[in-house]
Amino acid sequence: MPGTDRTAEFKEAVKAKEQAYPPAKRQRVKFGAARRGPDGADDAWTRQAEQVAANVRSFASFLHSIRRAYLDLGASSSAGNPLLAHRDQPPPRQLDLSKGLQAWEGVRWLSDRERDEIDFAVKVAIRKSVDRVRELEALEKARLDAEKRENPNAGLSRFLGLAASGPSVSPASQALSEHRALVTFYLNALLASVSQRQRDQQEARVQRQLEKTQSLGGMGGGGALGMDELGRQMARKATEDRKGKARDAGGGAHEVGQVPSIYRPAPLAAAEGDDEDDNPLGNELTAEQVQQFEAEESALLKATQSDLEALKTAESSLLEIASLQTQLATHLTQQAELTDKLWEDAITVSGEVDRGNKQLKKAGERSRDSRMWLLIFLFGSSFTLLFLDYYA
Repeated sequence: MPGTDRTAEFKEAVKAKEQAYPPAKRQRVKFGAARRGPDGADDAWTRQAEQVAANVRSFASFLHSIRRAYLDLGASSSAGNPLLAHRDQPPPRQLDLSKGLQAWEGVRWLSDRERDEIDFAVKVAIRKSVDRVRELEALEKARLDAEKRENPNAGLSRFLGLAASGPSVSPASQALSEHRALVTFYLNALLASVSQRQRDQQEARVQRQLEKTQSLGGMGGGGALGMDELGRQMARKATEDRKGKARDAGGGAHEVGQVPSIYRPAPLAAAEGDDEDDNPLGNELTAEQVQQFEAEESALLKATQSDLEALKTAESSLLEIASLQTQLATHLTQQAELTDKLWEDAITVSGEVDRGNKQLKKAGERSRDSRMWLLIFLFGSSFTLLFLDYYA
């Protein structure tokens, strides 16, 4: 059976019930956040906790929105690689960095520098949120210490199993303490989740950067700027052509073996043969092509160096966020232990309250019995005195 929202009917019933009382006895009914005072300390603590939670959730949404652009290394590579200058480059972007992380929302491509800026901004934002959560925990600890100073004998009374003579910790205060402990636990878990998401993105970026660097290194391993396979093919072709020409020349010599030596062509010098062996592409590539290959090789080396620098920066950022996540995980474990301890204390206090109520009930029964026996003794004494006085 689907549920029905009858909140409006409930409010109308409350207002109708309120109208039944005289104006002097009416009390203004407040709903929701209006029940708390606007200037109360509890409300300020809650507002700060809600703001921290909203900020952390916005960080998570931001990381999700830029994940595709953050992990797409093709745009940044083509923007910084002269070999791909013929491709359409994205127009320069103007960002209003005063808006913080909101300035990056909706982007479709990012450069390595912008990725580093995003990592730094998110790291700073997470650290600020962690500091604010620590402030909330410190405020709650100060409140608990103040309550202990107001009632210093409560702990001793509970230890001795006696009823406290002064005001003890109220159930409302105990519930507030447990509620705030769970709030700080939730905030720490949320921060740990966001830091883990950023760490996963950074690890994916580093992994893709490594794969890209390895692929570029394999292309340039032959020494011809990623043209090693083409160079080997051209070298094999030149060698085969040279051998074919040599065979053709040798066959012609056998055919004209009877020609006098003065009509035979002079053999090539040894130096020229050595040059051909050392540079098999000398007859195939022009000077302009060689110069173009050298320029491309230099550009490829520069692009690889820039990728390596970006990789080192990403690794350092990854180490920093990993250390921050370790701190959050440690603190989250401590918060879980504190929450368990508070729960155990709450159970213990509930048991002590029940035992105290039983003791009070027994004490009331004993006092009622003692009063009855005292009345009997007084009546008996009075009748005895009257009897003695009558006979005297």
